Amino acid sequence: MQSVAHNVPRQFDHRAATAHFMVCLEAYFSDILRGETALGFPDMPLPPDHLDREAVDDCRSIATTVALARHNVYKVSWDAEEYANDVSKAALPNPDAEARLMAKYPPLISRDEMLARVDDNLPLVLEPAIVADVKGRILLWSLLKVLSDSRQAKMLRDTRLIEAQMTVSELEPGAKVTKSWRTAPTFYSPNGNWISGSTLLYPAGYQQGHEASNQNPAPSADVRSSRAAEWMTAFEETGGILDGILAITHPTLHAAAQELMGAIWREHAESRAIMATWPVCFSSLQVIINRATLGHRDRHGEPGWFDLLVTLGTYGKASVLELRGLGISLPYGVGSIVPLASKLLLHGVPKFKVAVEDVTYAQLPGRVEDLGHGEGDQAILKHLGSLDIAAIGEAGGSGTSTLSSHRGDDADMDGEGESEVSDGTADGEDVAMAD
Repeated sequence: MQSVAHNVPRQFDHRAATAHFMVCLEAYFSDILRGETALGFPDMPLPPDHLDREAVDDCRSIATTVALARHNVYKVSWDAEEYANDVSKAALPNPDAEARLMAKYPPLISRDEMLARVDDNLPLVLEPAIVADVKGRILLWSLLKVLSDSRQAKMLRDTRLIEAQMTVSELEPGAKVTKSWRTAPTFYSPNGNWISGSTLLYPAGYQQGHEASNQNPAPSADVRSSRAAEWMTAFEETGGILDGILAITHPTLHAAAQELMGAIWREHAESRAIMATWPVCFSSLQVIINRATLGHRDRHGEPGWFDLLVTLGTYGKASVLELRGLGISLPYGVGSIVPLASKLLLHGVPKFKVAVEDVTYAQLPGRVEDLGHGEGDQAILKHLGSLDIAAIGEAGGSGTSTLSSHRGDDADMDGEGESEVSDGTADGEDVAMAD
């Protein structure tokens, strides 16, 4: 009889099957964009049995959007590896250092235009797209409105299950706000229908300052709660879909994450009860509600590791994700997903552009994969029309890009709900990942 340590939970297999299905779907739609096959539902990859019709439709919609993003490429003129060698190890930027960095590694717009936009939003990328370095290494994906309304609603309902354990840390007297910006109440909105704050979830990790080799990784205190147990069970289907996005955009990471999850299950008995229902292939996840995010880089991981940012909600007009080192902003509209190299790229959501009700999930990062190119085919755009993607009708061939000027005072601050999912340790600097 096999040891329980080797009989992985069924949901491991379900999520892996969902991810494989989405990888096959994206390859199918990419072939259509390259003109190598015709669009036809009989030829589509078959879904695994555990997915219902709504989940299958979500997988197909997401795969088509990722295929379209791969079709629209922006390239900077510099090498990401060289850039990584010059980037500060500090989380928050130093203005003088950033100016020197920008002089050596130009953004996508001119430096003069960058300087003119210091107090304004940068140009928006208006279609699903990729930004890559001069050698084709992907720096980020922008997947606009990739999640269906029903998927967003489900994720928000699931998040309600752990809302009550959100907390905000009070600043110590005399402490600088910027030193504790991830947890300081200054950066959280107290308004709206959600409790503002954060909760940190991981099945096997270390508290800050306890990473010594004689310490065994253990589940976080927050993940042991009964609320978290309910959330993990409810989030399984969505977790498989997020795993699928990871498998498409970062196959090396997905494979490594799957291996890590298996290792935690086999080797850490204290974590096994949590792992039985842990809903994603990422090894750490932090949920954050109603927090503005200063422009920053993440300190943990490697330059090629990615965060996966997902926005959800009903607040109307979008916030923006600012990427000042690239000279662009991304629409942070509901249902959008932005995987990006968070240790490499300066990124943030300015406080005055954050709608009330913002929920963030921070998860394990992954390595950058080489960029694929392809020639266009308009047939797939008809299938994508139902996704309500901005400027989709104007999407062109490989390398096509559109930037739109956008002012900060256009942001709608009167919304009711947003959720963001972040792949990486972006907002989890009090936990180190288990190897």
